[in-house]
Amino acid sequence: MGLGDLDELVLSCRNEEGRQYIAEAVACYKAGAYRACIVSAWIAVVYDLLAKVRELALSGDQAAQLIVDDLSKWQPGISRGDQSAIKSSLDLERTIANVANDQFGFFEGMQLVDLERLHADRNRCAHPTYRGTEQPYAPSAELARTHLVHAVRHVLSQAPVQGKAAAAQIIRLVESSFFPTEVEKAKVQFRSAGLDRARESLIRAIVDQLVFGYLEGMPPLKGRPQTACAVRAIAEMYPEICEPRIRRAQFDMSARG
Repeated sequence: MGLGDLDELVLSCRNEEGRQYIAEAVACYKAGAYRACIVSAWIAVVYDLLAKVRELALSGDQAAQLIVDDLSKWQPGISRGDQSAIKSSLDLERTIANVANDQFGFFEGMQLVDLERLHADRNRCAHPTYRGTEQPYAPSAELARTHLVHAVRHVLSQAPVQGKAAAAQIIRLVESSFFPTEVEKAKVQFRSAGLDRARESLIRAIVDQLVFGYLEGMPPLKGRPQTACAVRAIAEMYPEICEPRIRRAQFDMSARG
């Protein structure tokens, strides 16, 4: 990945504030300041994850609202230099990737591991006592670039689409009597619900629920034309993900007789 590719990566960030933070990290990378690059990349990740939590709180998510309330509660204490409030805020920063994954299902597979590695390397870069030697930590250009890519692809370019909660939202949408029976209209509904920005794991979960729900589930899904339309719409949006799973479901049903 060249320097021009990194500039394009910055442009893929969802919001302007996150783009400014990661652009600072890219500037550090271009200057050869790899420690500063990694520290700035982690700051961008923390900022963006907290922004996503605030978005979810505005949409009515209670777990996200609790986190936002805590942040608001700590701010006056932080301004006064209250060590307890500062510690609570720093603890949230330290664990934000795990919180985002455990409570909201933001990540899949190795993505959380990549972010944990970024955090660990950020600590090595920012805290000299981590090394236990007189030599400063010297990350390579390749490592700094890898962290930049992971920060943007896993976090800053992604919408705050939750895992189980997002799947449940889509299923409720399909179960509605107002869900269309025309594929193109169904796609419009799904895009409005954020499914065009969903992670692969979310698409797999939704398709599995819809297919098996249509074939042998309960009345809100079973045998309904809306369910069949939803499956076709998602299959056209994500053919490489959906088609193998649909064929497998059909095979399983035929094998059962």
